[in-house]
Amino acid sequence: MTVARADTGEGVQNVTVQAKGPTSASKTTAADTGLADFGVVDPGQYAITVKLGATEAKKYQAPAAVSLTIAKGDTKARRIELAPLVKLRFVLVDKAGSGLAAVEWKLDKPAKNGKTAADGLIEVDDAWDCDDDRQLHIKLPAPAAPPAPPAPAPAPAVVPPPYPPSIDPARFADEAPGALAPEVEVDWKLSVADLADGDSDDGVKARLNNLGFTVDGKARTTVSIKTYQRIYLNLDAGSGTPADILADIKTRHDKSP
Repeated sequence: MTVARADTGEGVQNVTVQAKGPTSASKTTAADTGLADFGVVDPGQYAITVKLGATEAKKYQAPAAVSLTIAKGDTKARRIELAPLVKLRFVLVDKAGSGLAAVEWKLDKPAKNGKTAADGLIEVDDAWDCDDDRQLHIKLPAPAAPPAPPAPAPAPAVVPPPYPPSIDPARFADEAPGALAPEVEVDWKLSVADLADGDSDDGVKARLNNLGFTVDGKARTTVSIKTYQRIYLNLDAGSGTPADILADIKTRHDKSP
């Protein structure tokens, strides 16, 4: 049996592989190769299980048991792949860049839910898959209703009523539009992929995109950079040049909340 990383194919050492069947045994994978050699065993049906230790469980997703049939005289090899775990981290912020705390969230893969931390952080462990899209559902708290306007003071009575009678323009006004219901539930499609190097224009654009700025085309990217400079750097007349926000956006985007 060989235990290897699913992404790189490298062998994983010091992992326990258990075989249950006519010859039950437990082996530890070798360095570099990830091989667990069970030698000569009796023929029959076997269930092969990989047991991850505390350290490995933080790095890999535990694989399902493997069924293997060995006939007399067989020499069999089986490769078991471990999907590395990555820590998915999303930070929910308002337009001023401040984290939104205690906001309900639900992620479809892996199926998890909870509330954002005090700094707006959402954090889950997941198996790495660059081509795997996910759906994140956010339920924002409904904003507090504005206080009702004070009632107008009653008009003093006129005795006798004036003639000709006065016209009240309010009687001829259009009906007030219905109240606008705030949007409190949002769905985002998320894609997990490698992030471009931070010390380049492509790295700046990738981070701008992750922060919600549009980077579709040179002109729109320039506008987004100027908007970033106005919001985060307090520059009313920003340059719109990627290099001028490189250091700030790399720190702001990549820092651990």
